[in-house]
Amino acid sequence: MSWGNVHTPDLQTILANLARLSGSQPPQQPVPSSLPWPAPAHDQGSSDVSRFVNSNTIQQQQIPSPAEGPVIAPAQITTWQAGYRCVHKIARDDGQFAAKIRKLMAHQRKTEMRWFSERRDLKQRLAARVDSSAQVTSILQSLGSSGHQSETTAQTDGGKALEEYDRGLYAAQAAMDEYLASELKAMGVPFFKTNPALVKPDGEDLQDASSNTRPKWSPFIHQSELLRLQRRMVDHLEDLYRD
Repeated sequence: MSWGNVHTPDLQTILANLARLSGSQPPQQPVPSSLPWPAPAHDQGSSDVSRFVNSNTIQQQQIPSPAEGPVIAPAQITTWQAGYRCVHKIARDDGQFAAKIRKLMAHQRKTEMRWFSERRDLKQRLAARVDSSAQVTSILQSLGSSGHQSETTAQTDGGKALEEYDRGLYAAQAAMDEYLASELKAMGVPFFKTNPALVKPDGEDLQDASSNTRPKWSPFIHQSELLRLQRRMVDHLEDLYRD
């Protein structure tokens, strides 16, 4: 799973991820396509997660209790150790935290499965169209007429249709990533609501006059380091709450 501002991957990675959902090989389309990505309604739960929603003590036993430290606002955290402690405290204090994470995970998987099915069905329809054009070509050739044009046109149109879908797929993946990041931010998950003043562009010197006086859990960091911490946090949440 890839959430939020953890950078939308390139199209080939997206297609490979979709292909793995069904155990098939990734489609070989190199072109990146505007599918709407519906945000899940907060009052509706999929069947995959509904059994978790009514429990106020969901999987709390699975969450280890890290060493207690000072209470730190998530927006000020820029180190993994502090972020780890913070997210576990949030999970202990919010009895619905696990259900919320599972709901996001289940909704993302359901959406990705739909994307995969739609793309597979589109490829099958396009292949059938090419086969039909090939049959027409064969009939025309048997009558002494050249039918290569219709077959070539069907192949060209099919390629354009798939490219258009893939451009929409990439846009939909980006929209989903943005939505998931906003949900994690609203839940207070560290590294998704980091104070922008603490994040510097890559290559910028972090050792300015104020850096020596900052708390150990809140040093300045580069944008690439924030993305790395976001990915690590997503992986950690998946490990905790994967079925």
